[in-house]
Amino acid sequence: MPVDMAKARNAVEGKLGGQRIPKKDPHYWYKIEVPEPLMPIEIKCPFNHPHHDMTDNIIKSIARTMGITTRFLVDILSCHKDYDDLITQLKKLDRRNL
Repeated sequence: MPVDMAKARNAVEGKLGGQRIPKKDPHYWYKIEVPEPLMPIEIKCPFNHPHHDMTDNIIKSIARTMGITTRFLVDILSCHKDYDDLITQLKKLDRRNL
């Protein structure tokens, strides 16, 4: 289910508090701070292509990088989940505690 690029960017920057980090890459990189002991999240987003939708493959790749399911990321991007839900999900899926 493709997601509008502007809507996705607003979710990453606003809802998740993503801070853009400089990298020598035409794509936009964001760091999402999470509480200890979880590792900070760095994701690459194609926001430099504002006239295209974010495809399923891109969403899947970003979700994998974040350590969450694709469905969960879609819920975040479509305003059904927020930052607190993300933290809860990351704690559930954190495999370092096994």
